[in-house]
Amino acid sequence: MSREKNKVDKKLQIAVRSVGAILPLITLLFGLAMKYDLLPFKISFFTDTMLIFFGLFTILGFATLTLSNRPRLQLVIRIFGAEIVFMLYTLLVTGFASYLAICWLILVYESYRVFREKGMYVSLLVIVVTFCLDFIFKSHAINAELLYNNIVALLLVVGASVFVISMTRAQIEKEANLKLSEEKERTERGRLETLINSMSSSIISFDKNGTIQRFNAASLALLDTHAGIENLSIDQVVKLTDKEGGSVSVIEYARQLPSSAMRDDLYYHYSEETIRVEVIISPVHTAYTGSEDVGGGYIMILRDITKEKSLEEERESFISVVSHELRTPLSIAEGAIGNAIFMNEKGKLTPVVLEKSLHSVHENITSLSHIVNDLTTLSRAESSDSEINETIDVTQLIDELYKRHTSLASQKNLEFNIDRSPTIGSVQTSRLYLTDILEKLISNAFKYTSEGSVTLSAAQNGQTITISVKDTGNGIAKTDLSKIFDKFYRSEDYRTRETGGNGLGLYIASRLADKIHTKIEVTSRYEHGSEFSVTLPVAK
Repeated sequence: MSREKNKVDKKLQIAVRSVGAILPLITLLFGLAMKYDLLPFKISFFTDTMLIFFGLFTILGFATLTLSNRPRLQLVIRIFGAEIVFMLYTLLVTGFASYLAICWLILVYESYRVFREKGMYVSLLVIVVTFCLDFIFKSHAINAELLYNNIVALLLVVGASVFVISMTRAQIEKEANLKLSEEKERTERGRLETLINSMSSSIISFDKNGTIQRFNAASLALLDTHAGIENLSIDQVVKLTDKEGGSVSVIEYARQLPSSAMRDDLYYHYSEETIRVEVIISPVHTAYTGSEDVGGGYIMILRDITKEKSLEEERESFISVVSHELRTPLSIAEGAIGNAIFMNEKGKLTPVVLEKSLHSVHENITSLSHIVNDLTTLSRAESSDSEINETIDVTQLIDELYKRHTSLASQKNLEFNIDRSPTIGSVQTSRLYLTDILEKLISNAFKYTSEGSVTLSAAQNGQTITISVKDTGNGIAKTDLSKIFDKFYRSEDYRTRETGGNGLGLYIASRLADKIHTKIEVTSRYEHGSEFSVTLPVAK
C-alpha cells in the first residue's frame, strides 16, 4: 500500500514540476507574440519587465524539472530561486509595500516546510534585504507615507510569517507526538497480543450480546477446532454443562456478574470427549459508561483442569488410604502395649500375655515399616530422577532373591522353586529398580497363595531375558486384570480383602518398570494362579 502511494506521489510531483515549467513558457510565448503583433489584440499586462520575469520563471521551472535525480539541489533552486525572482520583481515592478507582499508568506512557509528553521531564517533575511534595497533604490523619491507603508508591510510580512511558522511548528510537534503515541500504542498492542497468544489458557472476548470479538491461539486448541470463531455466538461455540449435565449459558451467566467470577465445576464437550474446565469471566466497564454498564463486553478465560482435578482427587484418596493404613497398625500396637501396661499394673501380666502383646506390636510395627518402605519406593517411582544403570548378572540376582524369601516360604508352608539355566546373560539397567520390581512381584505371589508353590524363573530368548514369578494362588478375575496396576486398587474378592495391603505394590512395580523402559506382563486364570514377568534386553 505504501509503495503504491509513493509511486502516486512521485507522479504527482513530476506533474507539478512539469506544469511549473510549461505554464510560464506558454505565458512567455503568448506575451512575445503579443509584443511583436502576432496576435490581433493587445493586453497591457505584458510589459517588457513582465516578459523578463516570465522568462526567469521558465528557466527556474526547467531547472527544477531537469534536476529530478538531485532532489536536494532541486529544492534549493526551486525555493530560493523563486525568492530571488520575486525579490527582483518587487524591486523593479511593484515595490515592497504592495498587495503581492503576501506572496512572501507563502515563500517563507515553503522554505520552513522543506528546510525547517534554517530555511525560514534565510527567507526572512531575503525579505529584510529586499526591504533595504527597495529603500535604497527609491531613496530619492522616499516620503513619510511610503516609508510608513514599507515598514508596516515588513512588520506584517515578518509577523505573519513568524505566526504561521509557530502554528505550523506546533502542529508538526503535535502530529509527531500523535505519531509517536500511535507507534507506542501499536507496539504495546503487539506485545499484549503476543503475550495473550503465548498463554496456554484460552482467552475469548465477546460483547454484551454474546458475539465473539477476539480470541487467542490456545482457544482453538482447547475448543478442538481450526475454523475461525469470530462473530459467532459464545454459547454456540463454548457449550458448557454443570455436574448434573444441565446446559450452562455463558452469556446469561456473564450478565448476572457484578464483577469477575470463577467456576471450576463446569464441563466442556467436544467430539466424544468431555473435559473439566475452569471458567473466569470478567465484565469490561469502559470509561464512558457507568459501573453497571458493560459497554466493553466480557473477557472469558478457559482452562482445562481435568488432569489437575484428577490429581487432586487422587491425592485426597491417597491421604485417606494411607491414613487408614497407618492408623490401623498403630492402633493395634498401641492397644497391645496399653493392655500389657494395664495387666502389669493389676499384677496379672503373665509371660504368655506379655509374649502375645510383644508379638502383636512387632507384627504391626513391621507392617508400618512395609507401608513406609512402599511410600519411599512410590516417591522414587514417581520422581523424574534417573537411576544409574549397571550390568547385572541375572543368575546372581535370581539366587539372591531366592535366598531372601526362603524363610517366608517356610512360614507359609509353600514351596519356593527356582527355574533357570546354569548360565544366563546379563542385563544393563538400574539394579535398585529391577530388584524393587521383583521384590514386589514375589511378595504379592506369597501374599495371595495359600497353598501350592511360588516359582521364580529366568530364561534367555535371543537378545532378551525374561524374569517371571509364577504362583498357584487365587488367580485374577478377568474383570480385575485391567485394574490391578491402578493406584490403591484392590479386588473385591473376599480372599484378597482378608490378606490386607494398601493396593500400592503392583502400581509401584509398574511405575518402576516404566522407568527402566519395560512392561510387566501378566497371565492369570481364576482359581489357578498367576504369572508376572518382565523382559529386558541382554547387555552388550
